[in-house]
Amino acid sequence: MTVTHRWLALSTLGLFFFMVIVDGSIVTIAVPAMAAGLHVPTSQINLVIAIYLVGISGLLLTFGQLGDQLGRIRLFKWGTLLFTIGSALASLGISLPLVLGGRLVQAIGASMTMANSYAIVTDIFPMAFLGRALGVESIFISLGALAGPGLGGLILAYLSWHAIFWINIPLGLFCLIVAWRVFPASSAPAQTPTIDWPGTLWLITAAASFYVFTSTLLTQPVITLLSLGLFTVALVQFSQAERRACWTSRFSVTRCSAAACSRHS
Repeated sequence: MTVTHRWLALSTLGLFFFMVIVDGSIVTIAVPAMAAGLHVPTSQINLVIAIYLVGISGLLLTFGQLGDQLGRIRLFKWGTLLFTIGSALASLGISLPLVLGGRLVQAIGASMTMANSYAIVTDIFPMAFLGRALGVESIFISLGALAGPGLGGLILAYLSWHAIFWINIPLGLFCLIVAWRVFPASSAPAQTPTIDWPGTLWLITAAASFYVFTSTLLTQPVITLLSLGLFTVALVQFSQAERRACWTSRFSVTRCSAAACSRHS
């Protein structure tokens, strides 16, 4: 990659990270407008926030693992496409289930990109510029966290709540075009991808129960205690699942290495 292509790729990664972070907070400003537009209680609209945050938290490790196996740039492109499709679905705003479905697709796409963005930076930048490049991407993340509430208020002052999702579509398409034209081509997968399903399911359970725990901390003590107990169990089970997965992975690598050595000898 040329120097120009490297910094264009970094700007694209940062812009997408900015969108993902903004989408985590911008909806909180639109909760009353969405509740009125969809004719549902405010408590149900909170699911639009929860499904996005829990989805990202529960799937980051899984897509980081798949990025190592299938190629990080490939996962970034797929994630960008899914996030854009999810934004389009959520922007229709026909019903709450459709908005929730769009937010779930957004969360899957966002987790695919977030899990691999920093690794892509380390892949395309030489060591002499790596710290500067990672710092620039972190600036985009910080700007996203700062801009979310203000940007949401600005949009709602002049447009309907649907616009908080519309704005992602042209930006997502732009990032996808740049990724296809500028990013290095992904090589073919070296092996059939494997997913740690037990670890993934327990991590999603832990993320969901922790969200419920923090959301009901001062209002519903029984649900708070139950969710805290489920979170503790899920965390323990996740830790055990990861130990088993790591042991299996080390055994497979050792066995493959021994087989390779025997063939060469």
